[in-house]
Amino acid sequence: MLHDHHAPHASQSHAQEAQTTIPSRPLHASDIDEALRTPIRALPFEAYLSQGEAAGLRWSLHRQDVLRVLWDSDRPIGAYEIAQSLGADGVPKHPTIIYRCLRALEDARLVIPVISWKRFVISPDPAAACWGLLLCKHCRRHLAVDLTAQQARLNTRLAGRGFQPRAVSVEAEGLCNACQVH
Repeated sequence: MLHDHHAPHASQSHAQEAQTTIPSRPLHASDIDEALRTPIRALPFEAYLSQGEAAGLRWSLHRQDVLRVLWDSDRPIGAYEIAQSLGADGVPKHPTIIYRCLRALEDARLVIPVISWKRFVISPDPAAACWGLLLCKHCRRHLAVDLTAQQARLNTRLAGRGFQPRAVSVEAEGLCNACQVH
């Protein structure tokens, strides 16, 4: 499923409505409820391209295509699903290429890995250094939580113990409010 990267995309509003985020302060149940009710707007696709360039990422057609699939998606998706989507035009895309693209996009903070599900989501804000994810195991919706401030405190404490983390991953899997009702 290749797209014209300069044309407006029909599913843009769908992808934008699926992502939510909450601020980096102590979390309360009302924050989570509000964030699930009030989705954020994803950045325009071109903003991700600009952010990638600012992070030193060299854009290939493959990287742009992978980013576009994630930007269009309303749920976490994996490399094989991305490869299948991009191969719909009759030219198969090898998962190894997709994984390389995903790694570069992750390094530029444009995508967030969902480690426990072996999938990825678009970053609501590439300027944030660390995201936590709340994952509904039933409907597969996700909620991104900006943990940049918490990561800075953690890094300070770890540095005091002589440890420097390469990556921090925070994921909580459970049921969202809508799925708890059913």
